[in-house]
Formats: sequence, structure tokens, C-alpha cells
Amino acid sequence: MSYGRYKELALLGRGGMARVVLAALPGAAGVQKLLVIKEILPEYAQDPEYIGMFTDEARLATRLEHPNLVQTYEFSEDGGRFFFVMEFLDGRSYGSLLSRARADVSLGVHLHILGRVLAGLHHAHELATLDGAPMGVVHRDVSPQNIFLTYGGAIKLVDFGVAKSAGAQVKTRTGMFKGKLAYAAPEQVDNQDVDRRADIFAVGVLLWEAVTQRRISKDLSEAGLLQRRLMGTDPKLGEAAPGTPEVLARICDRAMARDKTERFATALEMQRALDSYVESAGLRITDVDVGALVARTFEAERSELRKLIAQRMSSTGKMDSDEPPPLPPALTSQGSLPTSDAGSKPTNVSVIVEPPTVIDKPPRAAWMMRAIAGAGVVVVLGAVAFGVVMMKRKSDARIGVPVESASIGSASPSEAPSSAPLPHVEVRAKASPPQAHFSLDGVAIAGNPAKMDVPRDKGAHTLRAEADGYAPEERTLTGERDMDLELTLTKKNDPKKPVAPAGDPPNPKRPPKGIDTSDPWGGK
Repeated sequence: MSYGRYKELALLGRGGMARVVLAALPGAAGVQKLLVIKEILPEYAQDPEYIGMFTDEARLATRLEHPNLVQTYEFSEDGGRFFFVMEFLDGRSYGSLLSRARADVSLGVHLHILGRVLAGLHHAHELATLDGAPMGVVHRDVSPQNIFLTYGGAIKLVDFGVAKSAGAQVKTRTGMFKGKLAYAAPEQVDNQDVDRRADIFAVGVLLWEAVTQRRISKDLSEAGLLQRRLMGTDPKLGEAAPGTPEVLARICDRAMARDKTERFATALEMQRALDSYVESAGLRITDVDVGALVARTFEAERSELRKLIAQRMSSTGKMDSDEPPPLPPALTSQGSLPTSDAGSKPTNVSVIVEPPTVIDKPPRAAWMMRAIAGAGVVVVLGAVAFGVVMMKRKSDARIGVPVESASIGSASPSEAPSSAPLPHVEVRAKASPPQAHFSLDGVAIAGNPAKMDVPRDKGAHTLRAEADGYAPEERTLTGERDMDLELTLTKKNDPKKPVAPAGDPPNPKRPPKGIDTSDPWGGK
């Protein structure tokens, strides 16, 4: 394959719906510029709905122009192939830095990074159309993996693939959760309408984790975290980390308020509060300081990968296949695009590519990330986050009603086949006690009663209901017909004994099933 004037250097990843390539743009006198290309896979390139989502992502990505946001240079179509051209970022994710050198990351560094993230978010939140109408952008996936730190000191929020914005061709299905549960606001996991304050909540969680030096979801099952988030009972920062300065604790508590009207009204307001604390506490840090820390931490990997890229750039030989060779496993690291499984269905894709880092959050793994070990220069794709966004009707089990059809170019909804059977069946479930929570194939489902789509296939799907103090109940669904279910949970003899997620043997060292296992805090 080729992308016109761009020269492919290395395959960074191939997921359920997209492939990501490191490329170079040749210029005069042998000058070449490194870039990143993301392309929708051919098997989805003819589907108006997938193209609609891809185009929505491009429409937003090309509008983001801020020092703290990843840049998209071009969105093109070549012979029916749609692809992004994005900036190459030489560095590592915030999550990778925490995993490798958390002891070297001072509070000042944390606060500086979060301040820059808030600056980028404010720009995105304030975006308007050319006629001045607010676009209503919400990132919905602010997390350590989506914050990128370059060796030169740039701090960028990436991955707007699951972002919400007004005017999108394809709307989110009612009941569909998008984002990472640990960083999601209560209204987000409850499938209510979200605005910029959901992103502010996520930054509040990042601040909580930076001070406590551990994940807020530590030792919690998915249902336990969901229930705590919906009830607004996450521990206050001052309780989790006694001795935290009162001003900093108040900032965190306000950002994480259960009622969004009690949070900071804008990301800029929270940024100013953090900056004021940094000044008063004498914790000022510069971008250069952050870049130097990242460069020291990943010096060996950076050098080795630079040599490999230089070799690929100087090569003039023709490739033996349609795809460029992948980067060696030794130079890959925790990152962002899912590896492909033969015969697998489309999965959630959220990309940051740390050559070639890939976040794989497949529904049946309940957002557990499949990391490829190693390290290297991080290529940021800001947004190969099709996954949760692209869970269309024929994808794995999700909640809600069908997505509205989207059209591209001259295509119209009437051109779509009308005789094909619906690719899913509707399941309505109710559980007792009322506080019980559902999950389908490991994916949390908000609400009780709950309504969800199950793929119309021959595979078995597991519906699970659980609640604190009760033994969990499961039902096996086949996806053959619509159905109504009622599950009654039985009280346990020992209500204090934690409920282990289905399929996981008791193991205190193993993270609970359903929680993102890419722990940047090293399990602390």
C-alpha cells in the first residue's frame, strides 16, 4: 500500500478497524519529515457508518490547534481509502513515565503536567464553528495513557477518538459508555449527557492519584468502582493522603464533586487554581524540566529506535508486501493500538502509539489493556480511538439503541440495504436488590433495570449481576431473540467478604477483572 507522496517506514499497529503507520514525507535535497498515518481498514472503508465516525473524528482533530494538543495535518481520501496524517511526537506517555520512574516524578512535575493538560482541554472545550456556534467538545478519555510527554518538553493531550462534539454525523447510542471507568465522571458512567465538567472530573482523579501515588481503582471490582462513582463516595484526597495541604485537597475535592454544578466551571479555572498553589508552594517546574526527566528515563530506548528509523528512512528498496515491516518487539512499549487477533471482531481502539504502543480495550476483556513489552520513541496518534466510539450495531455487546445511520458524500440512507436482519437482539434485565449492577461479557452496563444490545450470533454471552454483600448471579445469552430477564441475588453469610469477579481465582496480586490493568503507579 502507499499514501501518495508519503513513504511508509514501519507498521505501528493493526487493530479491529484501523492500522497505524510511521511514515516520512520526502522533500528537496533529501530532507524528510516524520509523520504518523492512521487508515481505516479496507473491510470498513465501504461502510457509511464507520466512515461517518472516522470523518467526525477528522473534523474535530483538524480543528485542534494548541501547544498542548496533538496536531492533525491532513485528512485525505485516495481511491476510496480514508486516512489521517498526524504529527510525530518523540517521547513517552505520562503513564509510561510513572511505570518506569514514579519515584523520580515530583509533585511539582505532576502539577505542571496537569496544568498543561487543563490548558489543552480549555482550548478544545471552547472550540466553535466558523459561525461562532459552540462545538461542545468533551474529550471523555483523559487518563495517563492519553497524556504525552516529548523529550523536548512538550506536553500534549492526545486521543480525541471518543470525544463528543456537536454536529457529529454519527451519534452515541443511548446507554453506551465511552472512556475509562476509573477516570469517568458519575454522569458519564450513568450514561447521562456530559459536558466539559466531565473532563475536569478526570483531571481531579489524576490529581488524586498523583498525590496518593496509587490508582483510585486499586483493589476494587468493576461493579464496586461503578457503585462508588455513582454514589459519589470516592475517598476524599485528605482522607486518602493525610497531610495533604488543605488548598490542594480542596482543589481535588471540587474537581471530583459528585454534582457537576459544584465543580470548576471551566478547565481554565482549575488550571489557575493549580498554578496559584504551585506558586505559593514554590513548586514551579518548566516544560524543559519535564522533557529532561523523560529523556533521562528512556535514554537507551530512544537512541536505539532513532538508529532503526534512520535506517528505514535511508532505505530505497521496494517492500515485499503491502505493509511495511513492523518495529522489532524489543523497541515496542506499553501504548495504544490493539494487536490483531485472527478472526476477532472489531474492538475498542485507543491509540497513543509508543512505538508501537497500543491500548487494547476489548469488550470481553472489560477494557483490560494488552500491552506489548519494551520501550521506544513514542509516536502519538492522538486519536486511533475508534474502539469505544465504533461499537456499532454489529460489534461486540454494548448497551442501548442503534446508532443513527451516517452518510458520506453523495451516499444516502436509502442506499443501504433494507432487507438485512438486525445484527443484534435487545435484552432487558432487572435485578434484585435495586443497587445491583450489570455487566455483559465483562463490560459494565449502567442502570437497573438495564437495556442492552447482544450480537445476533451463535456465540455465548455472559450477563452478570452483582452487589456488595450478595453472591453474584450470571445468565448465558445466545443472541437468538429479544428477551426479558429477572435476576435475584442471594445475601452472603459474611457481607464483609469481597466478591471476586467471575472467572478469577482469589489472588490479591491480580488486579480485579474489568479494571484497566495498565497501572502507571506500579500497584502501589
